[in-house]
Amino acid sequence: LDVSHNKLVSRLPEDIVALESLRILNLGYNDFTGTIPDLGGLKHLSVLNLHRNHFSGEVPSFLSKLTDLVDLRLGFNVLKGSLPLALGELTKLEILLLDRA
Repeated sequence: LDVSHNKLVSRLPEDIVALESLRILNLGYNDFTGTIPDLGGLKHLSVLNLHRNHFSGEVPSFLSKLTDLVDLRLGFNVLKGSLPLALGELTKLEILLLDRA
């Protein structure tokens, strides 16, 4: 699912987790706000791009459940706090972008 570069606003709908077979979720370059909802149920995701939005809060711990992730982009948001140690368990992860997160 690629809805990048669409200037979408508001919060990310929490019922997006119903798309359990999703492999790619590209929401980059929009204007989503609020905290990142729990996407831990999207266990088949290999790409999660939340780059260049206005997400706030801490880097979510549910990311450790996404064991198929190869590409994770969280940069250019308003995230704070430490990275969850469990990110180290993402053994397939090849790309991790946290610039200006």
